[in-house]
Amino acid sequence: MTRISNTRIIRAKVVGQGEDFSEENFKIETTELDATLNDGEILVRNLYISLDPYVRLGFENQDPKTSPFLNQTVAAVGISEVIASKDPAFPVSSVVLGLKIGWEQYTLLKDSFGLFVLPYDSKKGDSNKIPLMEYTNALGIQGLTSFAGVKETIGSFKKGQVVFVSSAAGPVGAFFALYAKHQGAFVIGSAGSEQKVQYLLKDLGLDAAFNYKTQDMRSELKKLAPSGLDVYVDNVGGETLDIAMEHLKDKTHILVIGNLAVANPKTPYLPKNWGMVIQKSLTLHGLTAFHHLDMFPQLWEEVGPLVERGEWKSQQSTVVEGLETAPKTFVDYLFGKYHGKVLIKVSDL
Repeated sequence: MTRISNTRIIRAKVVGQGEDFSEENFKIETTELDATLNDGEILVRNLYISLDPYVRLGFENQDPKTSPFLNQTVAAVGISEVIASKDPAFPVSSVVLGLKIGWEQYTLLKDSFGLFVLPYDSKKGDSNKIPLMEYTNALGIQGLTSFAGVKETIGSFKKGQVVFVSSAAGPVGAFFALYAKHQGAFVIGSAGSEQKVQYLLKDLGLDAAFNYKTQDMRSELKKLAPSGLDVYVDNVGGETLDIAMEHLKDKTHILVIGNLAVANPKTPYLPKNWGMVIQKSLTLHGLTAFHHLDMFPQLWEEVGPLVERGEWKSQQSTVVEGLETAPKTFVDYLFGKYHGKVLIKVSDL
């Protein structure tokens, strides 16, 4: 039996209704990992783990007496190197994108679901045409969400369409905004700080953006889209969704990606404008990348060359060094300290 020392971060405490996330919800511990593999199993050494809002779901609305998530390693999307394998499709030294990577140094995967060999040569390092970090960015799960989400619903954005993206500085919203811009749409984004608004305008190149905390959303949308919206990309739900429906044209589309505004609220928000779905014949599309994982190769084939040539902007990435920093960084991320993609660097390749 082969055993290796493995530092990991577990869920130590659930988040009650209306409670704020804190570092106390996590615990860092070092254990021994049995690295003896059975057929089909894969052992990876983690390089980067992605901090994404959905991670909080394993903490919320859970009974502390029965929750299957408590005292378990936090799971995330990550980039890793295969160091032992009993699956011929994932040879040793392969660099992989994994959807079940733990917040830990090493992850033992019982099967290959959600694991993808990246078109990246670990021996070439920085001489690869596409930097490794892009597979957590434009070519990662958030990039896939926008790529597959659009193709599987409205097909594409159209030149001249007016598209509104809420939480446009976030890891998913940014790619929908970039995708719409790339296809010729007029793109409006909302964000929660002046810094993020400037990021949307100057770095991502959106046509317009506003701070929903200091500016009136109804007035801004009326001014920026006087003829109405063609597509609303909803990352927040709540009142923002209500207001967007007021400004959508008849027979237009809402792409529903997230509900940040109503996640574990102290005062639940009840939607008021659902009747407009009928009155305006609006079409709602619920989206998750996990229903379209088979489209990763298509994403890499179509968007990869654009990234390589610098024709596809990636959102800003913040990389924080050290696994032990993950709890604090995640809490800071939830409270708006970062915009764009946030990663924890666990180790070098």
